[in-house]
Amino acid sequence: MLKISLDKQPKGKFIFIEINSNFIPFTINKISSNKFLKLEEISNEKEAGKFKKKYIYEKLEKDNKEKEINIIDFKIMDKNHKEIGKVKGIIERKIQPLILAEFKDKEFYIPFHEKFIIKIDNSKKIIETNVPEGIINI
Repeated sequence: MLKISLDKQPKGKFIFIEINSNFIPFTINKISSNKFLKLEEISNEKEAGKFKKKYIYEKLEKDNKEKEINIIDFKIMDKNHKEIGKVKGIIERKIQPLILAEFKDKEFYIPFHEKFIIKIDNSKKIIETNVPEGIINI
């Protein structure tokens, strides 16, 4: 578990940890209290220790625009584990960021929202999604 101090418990499936001026998304597996999070990508205390004194965000705010979410070139998989594209960039929007994706020379957008993002695997550079087929065919 990763012990962190937050004003409130995160409401979504992800938190972002600032590493080398990039925001790296981590999947929340469990919240045991408002101070302890079990993150899918961190399996022991030694790994959690690497994140001491790192800034942790529940969501990205306007002030953080100059820093990037570091998921560029991640493969995008659908819920059936079929590759549906690759991340080309992040488009900042007032309401929520969008993932700019590309598949077979066609671009499409996926809202960076827990409704569409099932899991982000940083080690394998894969994003599992629950994206309606119509978004990809646009």
